[in-house]
Formats: sequence, C-alpha cells, structure tokens
Amino acid sequence: GQADGTSLETQKQSIENFCMNRNILLLDFFVDKFSGKDFKRPEYEKAYKYVKENKDEIDLFLTKKIDRFTRDTETGLAATRKINALGVEVNYVDDWMDDINSPQGEMVTTVKMAVSKYERDLFNERRRVGQVFALKNGRYIFSTPKGYKQNGKKPIIQTSDAPLVKKLFEDYASNNFTQKELVSKYRLLGLKISTSSLSLILSNVLYAGLIDLKKYNIKPYGLIKGVHKPIISEQLFYKVQDLKNEQEYLVLFQVCF
Repeated sequence: GQADGTSLETQKQSIENFCMNRNILLLDFFVDKFSGKDFKRPEYEKAYKYVKENKDEIDLFLTKKIDRFTRDTETGLAATRKINALGVEVNYVDDWMDDINSPQGEMVTTVKMAVSKYERDLFNERRRVGQVFALKNGRYIFSTPKGYKQNGKKPIIQTSDAPLVKKLFEDYASNNFTQKELVSKYRLLGLKISTSSLSLILSNVLYAGLIDLKKYNIKPYGLIKGVHKPIISEQLFYKVQDLKNEQEYLVLFQVCF
C-alpha cells in the first residue's frame, strides 16, 4: 500500500539507505509481489539460487522486515537455516539484530515470525467472516465467471458477454449441438471458451441468480437467491443439468458396456 509506507519503491529506498549508512555493499535486488505465507515465490527462488551460486562473495541476505520475508514460523525458520547453511546471515532492516544468530537473536526472530503468522491468521479469519456474511446475504464476492464482473461493493453486474452466455445455455438445451460444435461456434462469436470451461459454465448456478453455499463450505448447505441479476432462468439451468446428467450417464454406460 502506498499510504502506509510499504510500497515496493519505499521498501527498496529504505534498504538502500540502511546499507549506505552501514557501509554495506548491495550486490543485487530481488523484488517479490507474492504473499509471504510460503517460499514458493519466483523472486525468492532466484534470490536463493543467486546466494547459493555466489556464497563466497555474500555475507548478508537482507529483507525490509520479518513479515516481508515470511508470515509462517516453521517455513520461515527453515528458510533462514537453509541460507545460514551457505555461510550467509539473514537479517532485516526494520528488525535488525547485531546478534541475530545468537540464542537470544534466534528467540526474538522466532517470536516475531510467530507474531507475523498470528496476524496473518487473524486477518484470514476476519476475511472469512466477511465472506460468509456477504454470501449468506446473497452477494457474490469471488472471481466472476464469463458474463459477469465485479462492481465494487455492489452486486456483480453483467458484461457484454452475458447475451452470448444465455444463448449458449439455450443452444445446449436444444440438444442440437455437440460440445465441440458449441465451443467452435462461440469462439467465432467472441466467447473464449474450451471444452473444459464449457462444462464449468453450464454447471454454474450463479447464472440462474443463485449461490451454492456448499461450494464455499458454509452451513447450512443449500442454494440461496443472489442479489445479482440472473443471466438465465432457473428452469433453463435445470433443463441443462438434466441433459448433462443424461449425456454423462450415456457415456458411462458405453464405457461400461
């Protein structure tokens, strides 16, 4: 966020100033735009590879602060030990410790990593509560399927693809097209779909103005009316589901036979 001083450029400037004041020579920068919940981050992997290949020339692996390095205690400590094993110290601009590899330093690092994890877990819990509240009240808040787009905190709205999605359901319900024919037809009309995405579209009850609480593990399970405008009727949706189930049964029967 730009407002709270944690933008990437601000972090970079902070690291540069810190190194200049301490006569630390910066060899390279690696900038991740991924969450610190784990270390499956492209730039972190590049950074570790760089350290490993140049370990004889590197003394320090420096990050802005602990929660920029990791938000998980176990994986954070494992990554630290992995870098330490190369003879390189891991330290932080905002959480700098001269004795970071001492027993006291390790204890403080562990506590701060645990606090970062607690803050992440607390944030996720609050977010989950907000998501459950929104969905139970009929407001869909996740990534939208073709034909819809988010509209801030208001209900999702239809896009220019909505009429094509509606016609797609109608064509499928007519039982006059194979799935391959439908994919080819609607690609030519400008709807970017594949055979696999076609099945997902045809199975999405959101198009009928409903939200499936079971999909989001919200009890009691069931379908509720969404506050968004449906693209198709419930009757059309269930007609398509019946046809899909019949076709899947026929395929299964043919395989078994």
